[in-house]
Amino acid sequence: MKLLPSKLFRKVTPSHQLVMHTLPAELLIEIARHLTWTIDVLHFSLTASRLRTILLPEMYKTVFLFGTAWVGALEMFARRPELCAHIRTLEIDLFYEALRPELQEEVDIDNIAALIEQVSAGLLNLQTFEWSGERLPPDHLFLTLRNTCPRLKNLYLYANDIIFDPASELFKFDDLEGFTLRIEYDVKAAEPAPFQDIPIQLGDMLLQRCPRLDCLSIRLRSMPNMWGQEIDRLLSGVWPKLELFHLDIEVIDSDPITLWPSISSLSTFFAAHSCLTDLGLTAYAVFPTNVLSGELPPCFGANASLKLTCLEGLVQHAAELPSPEALGELVLGTVVTETSLDRTLPVLRGLTALKELVIEFSDIDASTAVRQIVSACPSLTTLHVKFYKTAFDSKQLRDFSAQLKGLSRLQSLIFDKVYSASGVTLLKTALMLLSDNPLLADICIINFEDKRWHQRGHYLVLTDRKGRRFVSARESGLDRGYPQGKFGSLYPRGKFSRTFRYALGRDVLGSIPRKFKRMRR
Repeated sequence: MKLLPSKLFRKVTPSHQLVMHTLPAELLIEIARHLTWTIDVLHFSLTASRLRTILLPEMYKTVFLFGTAWVGALEMFARRPELCAHIRTLEIDLFYEALRPELQEEVDIDNIAALIEQVSAGLLNLQTFEWSGERLPPDHLFLTLRNTCPRLKNLYLYANDIIFDPASELFKFDDLEGFTLRIEYDVKAAEPAPFQDIPIQLGDMLLQRCPRLDCLSIRLRSMPNMWGQEIDRLLSGVWPKLELFHLDIEVIDSDPITLWPSISSLSTFFAAHSCLTDLGLTAYAVFPTNVLSGELPPCFGANASLKLTCLEGLVQHAAELPSPEALGELVLGTVVTETSLDRTLPVLRGLTALKELVIEFSDIDASTAVRQIVSACPSLTTLHVKFYKTAFDSKQLRDFSAQLKGLSRLQSLIFDKVYSASGVTLLKTALMLLSDNPLLADICIINFEDKRWHQRGHYLVLTDRKGRRFVSARESGLDRGYPQGKFGSLYPRGKFSRTFRYALGRDVLGSIPRKFKRMRR
């Protein structure tokens, strides 16, 4: 009796070995870059010793550590310092939600920072460091990175909490090319964050010691802070190579004009940055509401000459764009409701080159919203749509999928909706969308509950070497069936995570019950 298919034990033939030893290294690297998953690159590299030698730099060029992987991986790098020399980008994500349960023990951030410091001496080619966690790493890690990583030029930091220290090592970097500091709004916080002054050292570093910035993003919406003066300082800066500029600007909901930058400051800034193509100016309130009660001042003067390709902001600022025909991507900061839809549609129709759209809806009929968006933006290739108060039953899902047929070029879809225990399964939803929109190659479905995700399915449509199409799927979520504790019905403690492939035939919906009847949903 064979426990596994014989093809799994098939050895690499001499002819295969010959191919690996004769193909140019550049071609082998290009082949590896087209593989979907990192594990496939690893398997590819193991087919020949020469191939592994060639692909090692490609395999370790970007290291992304999440879940519980960071400890083992960093300890491995400490034992294998020769691998550290290949790392160009190091990303540490300590709250990666796609593979974590609702409740887990707090991560030992100090231990993670200590492990990074152990391997830092080998990170001679590190160019980008990215950190995502409940809080920023201890300050001494920034000192270590600055002293041991001579090529570090990009620093991207994301956290839910920060206590500003004017003497922090974070504000002592020189000659950065990319800098992001993003503090998200923490919905779990029992009390609002205290008011803090933004240290002038942050502006000093960016304005005086980083003249070659091409990416600058500062988003502090989770914490009350009155940093209008620091915003004015940043808008006085000149970075000739700046291409991306994102700011969260705090406003007072009852009087939003008070803290918004003046049109003269913005006009002067835009005039000095002709390379700017990606702009984000997002208004938020200390006590946030979906829709600001008042209009904000304009962003673009009559003589503005910017040709933005990406904008994140409110509808009114999208309506002011000096060259709307150039915009290819829009992240709409205004939550669209039934009453505001009529004001939004003319703006979208004027963006004739728009290919990517992120839009959120609330208090609106889903069918009407989708139909109008499809009509206004028929050339979209990427759509991220979120419905705050709609769970979507079977009929609504069929209508949603059918209406997307009007987007004949749609290739990527992210679909956020309210979780419903009686709703259609993730896989069936994805296949329904694919049956109506055959050009879709990337589908992500997120069911959220109480402002947090509950289930997530990511589906890539691929073709095997025989020309047959299949779906490579990854599904994860909270497992309500996990053994319950005292408060288990209110605080789910488990999770599920699975990867699988689904072969696409003529009828993508016909074989679901047979193939997946024993899979949990």
